[in-house]
Amino acid sequence: MGQSTPGFNGKRLRQARDVCGLTITALAEMIDISKQAISQFEKGAHDGKACVTPRPEILTKIAAHLNFPKDFFLQESHIVNDTPIHYRSLSAATKTARVKAESKLMWLQEISGFLKQYVELPTINIPFFNVSDCSKLSSNDIETFATETRHFWGLGDRPILNVLNLMESNGAIVSRIDLEAETLDALSQWADYDGGPYVILSSNKDSAARSRFDISHELAHLTFHRQLSKNICYNPIEHSIFEKQAHRFAGAFLLPALSFMNDLVIPTLDCFWALKEKWQTSIAAMIMRCQHLGIIDDEGATKLWINYNRRGWKRREPLDDKLPIEQPRLLRRSLELLFKENILTKEDVAYKLPYRQASLEEMINLPSGFLSLGKNVEYFPSIKAIKKVTDNLSIPVDSKIVDFPKRER
Repeated sequence: MGQSTPGFNGKRLRQARDVCGLTITALAEMIDISKQAISQFEKGAHDGKACVTPRPEILTKIAAHLNFPKDFFLQESHIVNDTPIHYRSLSAATKTARVKAESKLMWLQEISGFLKQYVELPTINIPFFNVSDCSKLSSNDIETFATETRHFWGLGDRPILNVLNLMESNGAIVSRIDLEAETLDALSQWADYDGGPYVILSSNKDSAARSRFDISHELAHLTFHRQLSKNICYNPIEHSIFEKQAHRFAGAFLLPALSFMNDLVIPTLDCFWALKEKWQTSIAAMIMRCQHLGIIDDEGATKLWINYNRRGWKRREPLDDKLPIEQPRLLRRSLELLFKENILTKEDVAYKLPYRQASLEEMINLPSGFLSLGKNVEYFPSIKAIKKVTDNLSIPVDSKIVDFPKRER
């Protein structure tokens, strides 16, 4: 079987198949070829002289059944994921969802790299706490990280108005997509591709407060879990430790001890309810925060959780239908601006970013059908110059590396 489709990229076939949730056998049966052929296409196997690629008619079938443009399979990929990806779940039940999410994470990095050719995005300005052994961090260490992160960004002890846009303003690329698993809430990575921080949040959460907790949780991984190796990060025991640390950080970051305690009259569910709109943090997170701060003991927490579940709040808390869910805006505004200034057309985007249209719109936070060819573009309220994308989102503070002192033993 000789070379039939010059430029065919087997890695793209694997990505498309993973996103569709298909095995090699299932795809082979759909297009009526052998599973060995699909495997060879994906691996770039050689028949002695040339790389094995599908014939044009087979590529047409592959593209049609996977619902991807044919150009997608001819696109080069420069993304290498050697740095660990922090997942909120490593359970076997979410393995398929994690594989799908990893492909979309790579696409998000490619989208960002494409837009950076035209738009100056905010400078990376996220604190880094240099820790030699994260597994030995104490609760006080985590509290210190959260406090210093607030100070780094000049937030004081006040409630944070918009955590997601704060992250974008400081150089993080954030996307909200369907992660297709109830137990997979978010993931993050310092990318090899451009050295930048990337975060993907689940779009299935209908609670603004819980979503704010998720992105604060990922911020923990970005600030003091950055140096972890894959072997350590993906070890189930170590992973559990790091997840608890990220939970502690998120609570401390969203609910700074002194100001939160000053607002708290008495640790009851009704009092937490009254504080939820101000702090935009879930009642569940407030219960955990009170326990961490020693305001309630284990017995008191158990009573609160029993009443919490009795009220049916585990599924949906009060105000979950009132507080607006924070939405990514950086990539959306960048692309919308390029269209408005006639720097790019939708045809340019379709050629340079030949993913599924629905996936591309979802990752950039565009309305469904926004990128449809032949359809008029309805622009968002926009800014007028490319430089304004950065001016409107970034905070002009230099990045810092914070050396966290080792504790005496």
